[in-house]
Amino acid sequence: MDQNAAPTNQLDPVFTVYLNDRLIPESAAHLSIWDRGFTLGDAVYDALRTFGHRPFRLQDHLLRLYRSLRYVYIDPGLTPAEMAKAVEQTLDANLHLVDRDDDVTLTVRVSRGVPGGRPTVLITCRPIDFARFAHLYEAGVELINPTVRAVPAETLDPRVKTQSRIVNALAEIQAAAARPGAWPLLCSGRGIITESARANFVIVQDGLLMTPKGGRTLAGVTAAVITELAEERGYRVEERDLTPYDVLQANEAFLTATSFCMLPVRSLDGTLINGGGVPGPVTAHLGEALCRLTGVDFVAQARRFAHRP
Repeated sequence: MDQNAAPTNQLDPVFTVYLNDRLIPESAAHLSIWDRGFTLGDAVYDALRTFGHRPFRLQDHLLRLYRSLRYVYIDPGLTPAEMAKAVEQTLDANLHLVDRDDDVTLTVRVSRGVPGGRPTVLITCRPIDFARFAHLYEAGVELINPTVRAVPAETLDPRVKTQSRIVNALAEIQAAAARPGAWPLLCSGRGIITESARANFVIVQDGLLMTPKGGRTLAGVTAAVITELAEERGYRVEERDLTPYDVLQANEAFLTATSFCMLPVRSLDGTLINGGGVPGPVTAHLGEALCRLTGVDFVAQARRFAHRP
């Protein structure tokens, strides 16, 4: 069997979503044009993935979601336990569409809803977009430092995962325009690195892992897992104020995110990091540890399903 061929049950999938206490076909899900999540970006969200069809670190993702909800003064009308049950129900309703070796992304979005109404709670389930990054495990990510700057922490705490992502979108557009296929590496107005548009950032220097200081970037769930794995294996991990100068002196660098787990970084603004060989030994070591922890070779999985519809 061709490993790149899509399973027949994925040719015309009808996915199910959870919308305000109901499981309904995705095609039947409709929101008001006056929903504040649409008109103002007045919403928060969180996204997790499965490994072997089981949600990974669901409670950690929901903890982050409810921290964001408290920060923006939205009560979703569901307890964390009820939200976890809704996520599980949404997953169960869609697993018949998913190949046994494939996995999905589950995204929980909560907006303030229409003025005077209840908050909108939407949970979606979709196959992971492996095509976006499968080739980068071998090629490495090319990063560009865009002119757009991260939202200052004095304006909006970056630990809040808000639906307002225009800065991230502009950063991605600028990076791709500067170098096709490149991803952005955002900095603050003072030139301090924060994160990529969809990922946390780590550099490695002489066995020391360095990440942007907490409070300057979103607290990544996958990043926290990798920190645990690194410390268990004797690596030191420190939070520091990092600049592009530090990146170019590093032995290696990588990105972490829910969807792709870990991706090696090849260059910044066209300059190779330590000759551009990827993945570096520490990145490879931690990637193997994460595969063992999750029970899934996420690199092989991404390559296999990168070409499915």
